[in-house]
Amino acid sequence: MKYRCPSCGEEFDPGALQKPGGVGGGLYCPGCQQRVYVSMPYGAAVAVISLLISLGVLALMHVRNIIWFIVGTVVIWIPLSMFINLWSTRLKPPVLKKWRPRRTRTFFEWLYERDAPQDLLDKRPPS
Repeated sequence: MKYRCPSCGEEFDPGALQKPGGVGGGLYCPGCQQRVYVSMPYGAAVAVISLLISLGVLALMHVRNIIWFIVGTVVIWIPLSMFINLWSTRLKPPVLKKWRPRRTRTFFEWLYERDAPQDLLDKRPPS
C-alpha cells in the first residue's frame, strides 16, 4: 500500500511518514514537509453502525439499568468500531489529507491563557 501526499503528489510507503517526538507531533510528508493526517474511508458510517449494533446487543440482552446500558454501550461500541474500521480498509484504503488548523482554542488552552502571569509593567523601552 502506498500513500499519495495531497500537497506535492509524491507517492511513498506508510513507514516513510515523518513523526516527530511529542504528544501533538502529527505526521509530515517526507517530500514537502507539509502536515498531513490519515483519514479512514467510512469513518462516520462505521461509528453509526457500530453504535446501533452495540445498542441492539444490549437491548437483546434485556439490560434495563440505565447506568449499565451506557457503560455496556461504550464497552461494546469502541472495540467494535475499531474492528469495523480495520475491516473497512480492505474495501477502500485510508488516504492522506491536508492538515486543517483549529480555528478555536481548546478548553485547556483557554485555561493556560487565563492562568498565565499578567504583565504588570509596560514592556516598551524608555524613550
